[in-house]
Amino acid sequence: MLRAHIMSYSPKLCSNSSCLHHTLPGGVFIKKGFFRILRNHQKVRRFQCKACGKTLSSRSFSPTYYQKKPQLNRVIFQLLCEGMPMRGIARTLRISKNTVEAKFLWIHQYISSLKATNPLELGQLYFDELETIEHTKLKPLSVLLFVDEGYKILKSQVAVAPPKGRLAKVSYDKYGPRKDEREDILKQCFTELKGLRPQEIRSDAKPSYRKYVQEFFPGLSTRSLIAQRRSVTGTGFTKSIRSRPMIRCLYLISGVQSCVRISEG
Repeated sequence: MLRAHIMSYSPKLCSNSSCLHHTLPGGVFIKKGFFRILRNHQKVRRFQCKACGKTLSSRSFSPTYYQKKPQLNRVIFQLLCEGMPMRGIARTLRISKNTVEAKFLWIHQYISSLKATNPLELGQLYFDELETIEHTKLKPLSVLLFVDEGYKILKSQVAVAPPKGRLAKVSYDKYGPRKDEREDILKQCFTELKGLRPQEIRSDAKPSYRKYVQEFFPGLSTRSLIAQRRSVTGTGFTKSIRSRPMIRCLYLISGVQSCVRISEG
C-alpha cells in the first residue's frame, strides 16, 4: 500500500525555491521516470516542473531528504534521551561516531524549526554557561544552555572562549590568539528564542545577561541570582549560604550540565 501511495503521488508545489510555483499552487508537473531508495530499493516517482525544468519527487519535501539512514533518527533520539553518550550509541548501533554527531545536530535543527512555528509558553526560563575544553585546557569552550523548569533543554550552543589566568600566555604562544565568541552566541540564542513566552527569566548576575534579557524580552520579570556566597565558620571551614530559590536554579542548570558532560564521553 505504501508503494502504491508513493508511485501515485502528485506534487502541488515545486521544490525549486526560485520557481514561481514554489509557493504558488497551480504548476504543471510531468512524469520523469523514477528512482529507487538505496536502503530499501523502493521505487519513487520523479516529476519535472514545466515552469523551471527542475525535477522533484515525493521525497523532495521530506526533512530527511538528503539522509542515507533516516531510519536511525528515532533510535538515536531515544538513546540520547536515555542519557547514553554518543560513543556508546555508535558502538551499540555499529555506526560511526560522526554519524551520531550528524544525527544529533539534525535532530536539534529539526526540533528548533518546530519550536519556531509553535511558540512555547513557559513558567520560568533558566540559562547559564558551562565551561569545558576542546581537547586541552589551552582551548576552553563555553556551552550556553537554556532550560525550562521541567529540565528540558530549549537551546544549547557552543562558543569559543579565550583562556584565563596563567594559561592565557601559554595558549597564545602555542596556538595564537583565540577569538571570544560568547557574546555573539549569547545574542544569537536570544534571537532564536525570542518567540518564547516565559513568565520569568532566572540566571546569575553577569552584566551582559541582563542587557540581552531587557533587549529581547522587554518588560519581563527577571531575577539575577548570585552564584555562591561563603562565610568562614568558627571551625575554620567555609560554609555556603544560598537562598532556596538559588538552590533550585543551580540544581536545574547543574543537573542538565552534568548530563551534557556525560554525553561528551
